[in-house]
Amino acid sequence: MAFEYTHGGDYLTLREKYGEDILDFSASVSPFGLDPEVKKACEKALATADLYPDPMCRKLRKALGAKEGISPSRIVCGNGAEELIWRLAHALPKGKTLIPVPVYTEYERALADNGWEVSEYCLSEKNNFSLTEDILKDITPELSLLVLCEPGNPTGRVTDLRLLTRILRKTWELGIFCLVDNCFGDFLPENKGNKLSELLKSYPNVFCLRAFTKFHAMAGLRLGWLICGTEAAADRIFERGPLWSVSHVAQAAGICALSREGKAQREYLIAQREILEGELISLGLKVIPGEANFLLFKGPEDLAQRLLEKHIAIRDCSNFAGLSFGWFRIGVRTGEENRVLIDSLKAVMRDEYEKQ
Repeated sequence: MAFEYTHGGDYLTLREKYGEDILDFSASVSPFGLDPEVKKACEKALATADLYPDPMCRKLRKALGAKEGISPSRIVCGNGAEELIWRLAHALPKGKTLIPVPVYTEYERALADNGWEVSEYCLSEKNNFSLTEDILKDITPELSLLVLCEPGNPTGRVTDLRLLTRILRKTWELGIFCLVDNCFGDFLPENKGNKLSELLKSYPNVFCLRAFTKFHAMAGLRLGWLICGTEAAADRIFERGPLWSVSHVAQAAGICALSREGKAQREYLIAQREILEGELISLGLKVIPGEANFLLFKGPEDLAQRLLEKHIAIRDCSNFAGLSFGWFRIGVRTGEENRVLIDSLKAVMRDEYEKQ
């Protein structure tokens, strides 16, 4: 198959080339793996694997509605967040969309392939790739859709809530839809994550994208959900996709995962991210102070390849619009794994300085 895979987490290719012992920092997924209770729920669900899954994910949507404090009728479940992006691109009336970059590349691919006119709004390295008030000038009546990522991927940046409120209010006043990808929101401190989540539910024009992929380490099970501003919007998006896209096992896993407490994981990863950031800065690397479970930084252009020779994979971000060669993203893993990465980075940077 002649397909170029440009995202992180391509572990099969990595293992074929570099061996089973490859340490993968290229994917920003919780290093703790699938919760044991969620695994039990998956195994139990296999007993009825001969039956079709519920196409409307009724039990799962009910559980999500209770968790989010909204009506289940406003929730659409899908085969990961990506499928929901494609459903939305297909369901909404086609028009002009604005996407701040650098950001996850699948928004543009889904929208462009579905007939949207896509414009990019370039964020500045001088501002650590954060949104500023300048974007308000680009939110005009000609727009049909604004796409935001909170926290940003690959930047990890979170927009100030006062500015985000102004942005959302302006889109609402101008009749512009707004898709906010909040898939990394679970990694934010509770006081910030909860405020952001509540804000995103306050505007009928906003679609809030969530997933079990990252925080619950369910990338292989494929399960995401979209909170829609209205029940009518949810119905339209549900109708624009395959009926049985969410398996019986994935639905059971999601219901169980919602009952699991993740506070200790969150606090651990925040602490590890801060340690990693300090170590990268001490090596003289330019680091974007992100707030998710990954860090974006600038290093030698061949850094990814040199680390692969040490059986460590990081995400080369040169294919993101707005980033050049030399930008990389690393997922936050366990303290022991992070130490392996830092020691390898120190060796690479020592060689780099000796060249100069």
